[in-house]
Amino acid sequence: MLSGLKKFIIQLIIMASLFSSLSLSYAKERKKPVEKIYTWDDTMWKTRRHYGMIAKNVAEVKMEKSENYETVYIRKGGENAVKEVDMYKRHPGKSQNYKMFTVGKKIKEFYPVGSDMLFLDAKNRLRLNGSNCYLFANHVSAKECKKEKYHVVNKIVERNLNPKKCWSDSGMFAYVKNNNLYITGYSASPYVSQKHDQLECFQYEKPRMFFQGKGSQVKDVVCGEGTGGYGYNIFVLLKDGSVWGMGNNVAKLISNSKTKYFDYFVQIVAKGVNQISVSSNNVAVVKNDDALYVWGHTMKSRSSKKYKSSVIPIKITTNVSEADISGRNDTTLVFRRKNGVAYGMGLNSGCILTDKYKKGWHKKPVRLMGKVKHVYTIEGVTFILKKNRSLYWTGTQDWNVNFGWVVKKLSKK
Repeated sequence: MLSGLKKFIIQLIIMASLFSSLSLSYAKERKKPVEKIYTWDDTMWKTRRHYGMIAKNVAEVKMEKSENYETVYIRKGGENAVKEVDMYKRHPGKSQNYKMFTVGKKIKEFYPVGSDMLFLDAKNRLRLNGSNCYLFANHVSAKECKKEKYHVVNKIVERNLNPKKCWSDSGMFAYVKNNNLYITGYSASPYVSQKHDQLECFQYEKPRMFFQGKGSQVKDVVCGEGTGGYGYNIFVLLKDGSVWGMGNNVAKLISNSKTKYFDYFVQIVAKGVNQISVSSNNVAVVKNDDALYVWGHTMKSRSSKKYKSSVIPIKITTNVSEADISGRNDTTLVFRRKNGVAYGMGLNSGCILTDKYKKGWHKKPVRLMGKVKHVYTIEGVTFILKKNRSLYWTGTQDWNVNFGWVVKKLSKK
């Protein structure tokens, strides 16, 4: 009787040990490395939920805010060539996670415009790499426009430009010549609808001239896509710290008046601004005292579809070195404090602030990363360049054609 009981107990122990080993085996199988790139609960967009490295030894980063995030140009340390990063083609497991190709060599400075790139060669001649034949209004008819090559135009457009006096942003190119500021591109045309891609290049105007005799005082020129179909908004920062705005005023970025569009520059801030960034609904500035201010849609609260807008700058925080702002409908603000720590606030849609934080609106800044050299943001994406020259990103990946979650598993081989 006792021996039979012992046998039964031994059998139970053996079965329990087998079950335990199976469980452990299953647990180990579950712990294989899994990189959850597309796991946000949005069935229309694939998103990266946490920061991933794009490339190392990155010295310079530029991108076109009005385009999708995949148009990212970088220059590596010690090189005079510019490379475009292909954000759709990855190298899983490698230190440089994304493929890239050289756009041009011997480039002194480069300026993304649309899906193309303007650049200054070694002789300060401005060249165009791409298909935006309308930028300098050399065509007066659709027939002339269609004669252009739509892959690499690469022709001289202007000569003897100063690399420190050229700017591009959201379909705009601005440059100072003969002490005057010139602005061209589709965003410089008055009353151009946001559906600029439906317009032919010959419909755009010639470069417009502003700040006659004071072009040398221009420190920066930025441009944002406007709301409500009233074109774009362009802002100029002068060396005296004053900010001037022109264009779309639906979000009260230029004036609290009911005027929806200004065809001339209006002074918004009289002095004290050191750095500026713009989105469709907001302007962010860092003042000389390192305080960060934002005007336009409120950043402190959000009530469904109704926003309070004002041209009066609202102080967000202090001890800030730089800031960048983006968003067509809702706004995301990222900034870097003087201690090198990056923060973000506003809408966390598509993991633009990573999935460490809840979706929706963040009226208080959240910590993103430390040891940061520069921060960048465009629609749905955050880029961070660290002090060790490693470039990271998080946010919207691309259109999810499968309309469902996609999880990439990277197993060890």
